[in-house]
Amino acid sequence: MPRNINPIRKALLKKSLKKGNSQAQALRDAGFANSTAHSRVGDCVSLKIVKNEIAQELKHSDITPDLIIKHFEEDRTLALAKKDYATATRVDELMGKSIAMLTDRQDVTQTIVVKQEEKDELMRIRGSLLGVNN
Repeated sequence: MPRNINPIRKALLKKSLKKGNSQAQALRDAGFANSTAHSRVGDCVSLKIVKNEIAQELKHSDITPDLIIKHFEEDRTLALAKKDYATATRVDELMGKSIAMLTDRQDVTQTIVVKQEEKDELMRIRGSLLGVNN
């Protein structure tokens, strides 16, 4: 039966390893017990998975849309695990924007109706400002 890996611990482990901490320190930072961090460094499944993910990210060091979406999905999973619904909603919003499903701008069109006498008056004022006699 496959193990379930705690996504919060996994994210903390990845963050600590990316900071340059040792594997044992990264395990402690992720909330593992000192004894586990010291004795199980070689066979910790979470550590192997995270190191593999970091290696994959380094291979794809160029920022691509797929990498951004993957990070969005990870952030959303973590936010939901922490019951941080505001962050999860924000991630959904950003994912929608990334596929041009949502936009911040609104196209507004407005028609202005000008009466002929107003148009004539504006043209007379324009002509006097430009020095043109009508």
